[in-house]
Amino acid sequence: MVRRQTAVWLCIVLYVLGNPAYAAGTIYGKWIATESSQGGLRSALTITTKGQLISTVLVMLDLTYSVDKDKIIFGMDGEKIEYLISRDKETMEWSIPGTDEKLSLTRTYKEIDAKENSILGHWFFIHDSGGEAYYVFQDEGRGNLIVLMPGETISRIKVVGNSMSVKNPSRDAESVMTWEIIEGQLSLTSSEAKSWRYKPVEENMPIRPNKLIEVTPKSGAPH
Repeated sequence: MVRRQTAVWLCIVLYVLGNPAYAAGTIYGKWIATESSQGGLRSALTITTKGQLISTVLVMLDLTYSVDKDKIIFGMDGEKIEYLISRDKETMEWSIPGTDEKLSLTRTYKEIDAKENSILGHWFFIHDSGGEAYYVFQDEGRGNLIVLMPGETISRIKVVGNSMSVKNPSRDAESVMTWEIIEGQLSLTSSEAKSWRYKPVEENMPIRPNKLIEVTPKSGAPH
């Protein structure tokens, strides 16, 4: 039972989020799991040089999009969704034709090379779960839907060589994992030989512990 509880706790601890970028080839930095559950749930990691592991959970879904005048068309999970859009430089409002459903978004980041009327960047809204959420629009019609889950866990860690000890913040227990960087990705392996793989997170991605923005959207019914 103790071993099983430790394994469950490790899964929770490994839902982690971030700090600044560090030198390539080290364990320190912000990471996100390479795999997700069927619903897009995945873990992210921030491992800091101050001996902290800040853990949380998020949903991250890949999407495609195209903009045609006053319409934005999404492709997600094999389905297409079309919205009417009205926008200025810093805000957008989406609506579904024939319904009262609307979604208000506020821009929090704009790509440096984005054109004046481009939607490239990060757009904040409140998810219907009450959580902080973003649409991230990249070039070539690619993007992500990110929904941040509430709460986070801060654990104390000690890194010696390729070994990392993690102390459970809620009880007096410590676990040890080994780590290595493989083709730019972080591989963590528990003492029970269970492994996790993470890829580095772009520094400007809207993932905690970035400061939450002070915004109260007019309305919000995200999808």
